Amino acid sequence: MKNTTYSRRAVSQIVGSLLMVAIVATIGSVILFQALGGINTFNNIVSGFASTKKDSTGERILIEHVRFQQGPGIIDCPSQTCVEVWFRNTGITSAKIASIKIINIDTQALVLNKDGVNLDLPAKSIDSKKYVSADFIVVPFDPNAKYKISAVTQSGNAFNKITGSYNT
Repeated sequence: MKNTTYSRRAVSQIVGSLLMVAIVATIGSVILFQALGGINTFNNIVSGFASTKKDSTGERILIEHVRFQQGPGIIDCPSQTCVEVWFRNTGITSAKIASIKIINIDTQALVLNKDGVNLDLPAKSIDSKKYVSADFIVVPFDPNAKYKISAVTQSGNAFNKITGSYNT
């Protein structure tokens, strides 16, 4: 007599092994795809923060030239007292000047505090902004004083220059 249980046992072991491999592969693929989806979502979130940071760190604004005028002068302005500020964007990204402040360093008097400037500066460009006597808090200018000019971009970066009132 032949032993038939031995042959049946081999078949059931093969079927059992295939069934276990199928279950493990299915569960493993579900876990793998969930993990890859989570990593992709995380990368998208991080890249959003990185691009915002890259934009703000790419801003390089120079306050290149400041011209003060009291009385008739070379600046074409509608009033007798004028300030013209030239901005140069040497950065790799465009910037938007949101506010500008001019402070007399000697007296700590706030001469100009202008929000909502909205001066667009594309990368590698130069532009100017004029301010007339109606914009000023303190007039006239002291020709012997030093002034600090601060410009703040919409992304919060501040750029400063210290200059004399007529020697810029």
